[in-house]
Amino acid sequence: MTSRMLRRGFLLVTAVLAFGLASGGQCSNANFTGKYGFAGNGLDTNGKPISFLGYIKADGKGTFTGTETASDDGTVITNVPITGTYSINSDCTGSGTTKLKGQKGTNHFTLVVVSGGKNLQFLITDAPKVQIGTAQAQGKATCTLAGLKGSFGVESSGVFIGVGAVALDGLLTLDG
Repeated sequence: MTSRMLRRGFLLVTAVLAFGLASGGQCSNANFTGKYGFAGNGLDTNGKPISFLGYIKADGKGTFTGTETASDDGTVITNVPITGTYSINSDCTGSGTTKLKGQKGTNHFTLVVVSGGKNLQFLITDAPKVQIGTAQAQGKATCTLAGLKGSFGVESSGVFIGVGAVALDGLLTLDG
């Protein structure tokens, strides 16, 4: 291979990478639009394990609404409305707040938009909480047993009494 061919290849790869990064790295509030399912876990303000999941609908303009269910140390289970705000930067990072109905004050989080807005990763930033989670765009869901067909990736973590902390991942196949 000649040095001229190497230079052309290098220039082509450089141009493709530069174009890909420039076009793929531009985000805004509009990237977070529609229905999302979310889940997360960590430690609450008392250092006890907490897991939460829910549903939100984002407007693409900086606000969302939905519901959240949480298990706080396995003893307190809640299912409450949630509202929130968010601001997404052009580099696909951002921040926001959430408020559960009846809660005093708000929760704060940072986020990263991934997969063009189909997924979000978030971290609760209120000390001493240690909580992390993900949100996935729901798309066009068929909310029947027939719609639950195919193979799905599964991940989970938690604490079992007498065992301690556990984590798992795997594949779940449903027949609808």
